[in-house]
Amino acid sequence: MNVLFVDQYSEMGGAQFCLLDVLAGARQRGWRCFAALPRNGPLIGRLAEGGVPVQSIPCGPYAYGRKSPADFARFLLDTPRAAMRLRRMVAACSIDLVYANGPRVLPAASLSGAPLLFHAHSVLSRTPERWLVKRATRRATVLAASQFVAQSLRGICAPHIVPNGTEDLGYRPWGASPPLRVGVIGRIAPEKGQREFVEAVRMLARPESACRFVICGQAVLADPAYADEVRRQAAGLPIEFTSRETPAEALRTVDILVVPSGPNEAFSRVVVEAFSAGVPVVAFAAGAIPELITHGRTGFLVSEPSASSLAGCLRELLDAPGRLAPVASAARDLWEQRYTVERYRDQVLALMEEAVLRSRNQNNRPANTATAPAGISKAG
Repeated sequence: MNVLFVDQYSEMGGAQFCLLDVLAGARQRGWRCFAALPRNGPLIGRLAEGGVPVQSIPCGPYAYGRKSPADFARFLLDTPRAAMRLRRMVAACSIDLVYANGPRVLPAASLSGAPLLFHAHSVLSRTPERWLVKRATRRATVLAASQFVAQSLRGICAPHIVPNGTEDLGYRPWGASPPLRVGVIGRIAPEKGQREFVEAVRMLARPESACRFVICGQAVLADPAYADEVRRQAAGLPIEFTSRETPAEALRTVDILVVPSGPNEAFSRVVVEAFSAGVPVVAFAAGAIPELITHGRTGFLVSEPSASSLAGCLRELLDAPGRLAPVASAARDLWEQRYTVERYRDQVLALMEEAVLRSRNQNNRPANTATAPAGISKAG
């Protein structure tokens, strides 16, 4: 089977890691994989490592947060141009299925002429966005990363809910000794709550020798001004700013993971990564996070999304660290049951096969085995 993976970013965020997980599973099954995405980002290099042929498509860049009239005009220009390039790839590579990994590329992907699968990793709340998705997914297979995301698609389509998975990051039974390292891991962006974390650290008022605090990540897919603001707020506090290449390396920098995400958190991949590694999680009860964490059993939920409530929860745990080991162990068991990358791949790939089979039955189309023609370059 020939699959064209289309993404709206070439930077690396949670959705892009999910795409790479699915793509790796597809290649293990002997499927031929191609990709189309904006140029100049680390995802290009990841695809190049796997020898995946890549075509660039116009998609932004757009302003962070609320979009301007200029962004809307650029989107109207980008979409037909991107659709034209995708149609050429579909024809040249005999594509059986287009996998659209984000709403910005969905309209163009829906015009590609191939069966479509749309993977929804975020909440759709704006009316224009919902209207575009509704039109583009009339005949598409739709996946949602969580019940929370699926609810935002109500009235638009009937998605399959497939929670993200992660590789085994090397479980180690929790047994940290003071000073404990408490940290936030992930891209530095307003919706990820680093500002609230810094304020919580300020409120804890514990001696530096008793605890260490970490913010691990970079300002990816977000306004860099926010990261600068967080650093200014953290001045004078025992907070280390760092970054690591892999999730496993990042999780080794903390003994307790804090996830102070905002109300539109669609899944939080770092939570299940922490489950895998045996790192206990403290998180705001926001968005899809209560779907992942049972308070007091597989993690700790902060019911009020405020710095003061987060500080209070952390203070209780730092005063009673014996509560952390059994929670980390139960979370690892939950990861093994629900959130392994193998389970995730099997579910997504099965839905991809189902979408292609349904299209072949409707159109009496045979399977394709074409390779990339000379006009489709490899990433590099």
